[in-house]
Order: sequence, then C-alpha cells, then structure tokens
Amino acid sequence: MARAGRAWWGLGPAAHPWPHGLGRRGPHRRRDSGADASTTQGRRARRWRVTDLAHVDATTVDSTTIVRVRGEIDLSNAAEVRDAIGAAVPDATTSIVLDLSDTAYLDSAGIAMIFRLAERLGYNRQELRLVVPPDAPIRAVIRLTQMDRIIPTHHSVD
Repeated sequence: MARAGRAWWGLGPAAHPWPHGLGRRGPHRRRDSGADASTTQGRRARRWRVTDLAHVDATTVDSTTIVRVRGEIDLSNAAEVRDAIGAAVPDATTSIVLDLSDTAYLDSAGIAMIFRLAERLGYNRQELRLVVPPDAPIRAVIRLTQMDRIIPTHHSVD
C-alpha cells in the first residue's frame, strides 16, 4: 500500500542523490562554477562555423539546373543545404543534377536529405540525378545505402 501524502508518480524508492552531484558531502561546488556551456560565446561561435561546412552553387542551362555542393553535409547543416538547393531550383526546371564531386563527407542526415529531396522533386515532376565520381570520398556511402539504384548516378556532369 502507498504511503499517505505521496503522489502516485512518487511511488517506489526515492531517487539516489549521488548521481546528481549531491554526494555525502553535499553539492559539488567545483564541478560547475559558471554559466551553462551552451550559452557561452565560444560555443555559440563554433555553432555558427558549422553552417559554413557546405557551399551550394547552382547554374541553369535550358531546363536543367546543376547544383554543386562543396564541403560536408551532416546533421548540423543538412536542413540548410536542403533549403539552399530548394531555393536554387526554379519551378520551370525539369531535371536537377546534384553534383557531389567536391563533397568530402556525407552522413545519414545527408543521405536522408537527398532521398527526401528526390521525393519532393518527384511530386513536382522534376527528376533528380546525382554526380559522384568513382574516386569520391562519399562513393562508398552511396553504394552502401544503395542510393545509386534508386536515384540515377553518374560519374561526371557531362
């Protein structure tokens, strides 16, 4: 039977205070003597630099837009890269070539971004093609995820 005066979510043994820095001698004062690390200027500066990991350039020839991504695509900038690609592609374009020749790193967030981009472009009756050279650092990731079977992949823009 529950003890009187305790709410239903408080049933069971009380939480042990030691993992929270409240050991036998009280709170540890030396562990955290300043502001939260996420609000310090140095942390904020690093976060802004992360967005500079990738650069997106686009050129349109006839009804084809060639989008070149240089740098790294990861969790920290995948949404921004997707938005930049979306802004660079005009509605009149029927074919988009995503040139990943100069992309040095691509993680799972980047892979998901490319799959979603292909799906979204398909709804607009636009076709996505990838350019990944055989010696590109991200070629193994493209093969491992079998992206080259779903999205047409070429070795060069030509």
